[in-house]
Amino acid sequence: DGVPFTGIWRDAPAETLVRRITARRSDASDATPEVLHRQLGYDLGTMTWQRLDCSSEIENIAEQASRLIFA
Repeated sequence: DGVPFTGIWRDAPAETLVRRITARRSDASDATPEVLHRQLGYDLGTMTWQRLDCSSEIENIAEQASRLIFA
């Protein structure tokens, strides 16, 4: 109790996610473009978490996440 929580939903355009999945090599993930498209079709209901656009470089994403967490 009393511990602050900031929910962050990492998001990126489907094309970016597909490109990242297909570029993986020797990765433990079982994700495929087909799995991604199935997941993107899920009804998540009302989203109350902060959305974080993860389509840019990791440094930019980390900076955005930090701002959300420590705002």
